[in-house]
Amino acid sequence: MNNYYKFQGYAKECIASGKYQDAEIILIRIIEINEDNSILSGEGVAPAYYLELAKLYKKMKEHEKDEIVLHGFLVQIKARGQTPKKTLESYLKLKKDQDPEIVKKNI
Repeated sequence: MNNYYKFQGYAKECIASGKYQDAEIILIRIIEINEDNSILSGEGVAPAYYLELAKLYKKMKEHEKDEIVLHGFLVQIKARGQTPKKTLESYLKLKKDQDPEIVKKNI
């Protein structure tokens, strides 16, 4: 088992202290490892890292990156729970100018 989840706390500390670039790098790397592990194990990805990175991008007013991260999560095999539904709702809000059914088909 990987212990990369421990770095999420460090990423949150970086965000709290305004070190957004450091937090971004950490979260992107955690997501990459999480996706690799998902491919190897066949289990779903954990949503927390995607959501944390999406929140960071919102804070940085990087709306395009926020959208990319949420889309990236939605196209992965997901772990069970309510988060995928909530993430889809957030993603659809970002795509409010487009037909929701067309957006869902493109995921």
